[in-house]
Amino acid sequence: AHNPRRGATWGYFTSRGGFRLVVCDGSIAVAELQGLMMAVEDHPGPPLVVWTDSRRVLSMLRVRMRSGIEPVDRQVARRVRDLADLIEDRREGGQAITVKWVRAHSALLASEASVLNDAADRMAKLALRRWCTPGLSDGMEQVALTIAREAAENLRRLVEDRA
Repeated sequence: AHNPRRGATWGYFTSRGGFRLVVCDGSIAVAELQGLMMAVEDHPGPPLVVWTDSRRVLSMLRVRMRSGIEPVDRQVARRVRDLADLIEDRREGGQAITVKWVRAHSALLASEASVLNDAADRMAKLALRRWCTPGLSDGMEQVALTIAREAAENLRRLVEDRA
């Protein structure tokens, strides 16, 4: 989620029900890169598939990893470089990491990636509202938990329907 005057938020949501939000002063690309970085940092070990609905960020990351070419914007370039280096280090250490694109706002497509993306998007918008509206109720934490429970339930149903 993005407010040009206030900054950007980005969230990630895991298939196990974990989530984290990013609030930053920069552009949406900076926020998304920070979110991807945290998702990779927070999940060492087993194979990891990270989904993003930002084709721009995914493209910048792929170009950097394949050819070393970085974006012109210094803030974005630094984050692309840091994320690419982290992924390469993890891969060299034996962790399988894949970064893939998922269509935004596509929860009705009934895939794990679309359900997780929808939950992350809702969390990011919630964080942006809270951050941009001084004095907004702390009841937002309850809303975040409700979003997390709904996403977990949607994933459970999706798995049951496939069985």
